[in-house]
Amino acid sequence: MKRIAFIFCLLTSLIYAQEPAAQKNSSEWDVLDKTFISIIESLTKANQAKFVALSLSKIECEECAEAGDYNPGAFFVPAADLYTSISTNFTKSAIYRALSKHGYTFSSAILKNAKPGHLPSGSKDLKVYDVWIDTYLPDELSKGHKGTRHAFRFVKLNGKFKLYGITST
Repeated sequence: MKRIAFIFCLLTSLIYAQEPAAQKNSSEWDVLDKTFISIIESLTKANQAKFVALSLSKIECEECAEAGDYNPGAFFVPAADLYTSISTNFTKSAIYRALSKHGYTFSSAILKNAKPGHLPSGSKDLKVYDVWIDTYLPDELSKGHKGTRHAFRFVKLNGKFKLYGITST
């Protein structure tokens, strides 16, 4: 627990230690990092309003099929419902433990012909930004286990990142 608190304090201090000029020139990845940390803080500090404000109205959740609306190829649940589902005992979850143990990485991808109805219309393709967490490395959970990863998936709307979904591999 001390290790988790230390890492959280370190990440928070790194964010606030930046000079204002550096924040103006922040890269897209820096802004995504800050948004992701805010999502995690909202889950650990029981701040549903903050979670909802940083999310789209409906969030893609492949593990929430019974609770969501089906859109070709995906299930979407209201942000408040997803918050309620994952915030309970979040600090005891495998994802939270893996954050302090393994950290996280970024990637982006273009999803061809993916345009959920709750997003503003535009191109047929959707650019997503993923924050990947190696929940379990190969052989970490048990011998022969291939490992698992979870991603918090974001989209950029009007210059701001919004939580779009949670996925796993």
